Amino acid sequence: MNNKDLRRVIHMKEYCDKINNAILRFGGFDVFDSDVDYYQSITMSLFQIGELSNGLSNEFKDNSKNKIPWNSIRRVRNMFAHEYQRINKETIWKSLQDDIPILLQFCNQIIADENAKGE
Repeated sequence: MNNKDLRRVIHMKEYCDKINNAILRFGGFDVFDSDVDYYQSITMSLFQIGELSNGLSNEFKDNSKNKIPWNSIRRVRNMFAHEYQRINKETIWKSLQDDIPILLQFCNQIIADENAKGE
């Protein structure tokens, strides 16, 4: 794995952690739906994950596309950038519950694998 991809994976992990920390701090969907600061905190982290995923090498994305839907992540980023007012909060919340844990686990595994290589 090249250093650029690893740095991006590390940053994506950090944004997944920020999302999880925000959920622990603020609470469930009702708060997410009504608290603008909470919503914006989460969506900015999702936007950043999309930005980071776009900069991953094609080789890395091709090798991991069976584990992570990189094109879908990019589409979410584009939705935040171009259609922010039309976003369905329930869909975003479902993605937070279903997809972020998978992405976090993937990032943690990549980082652990790279650390093991360096030992």
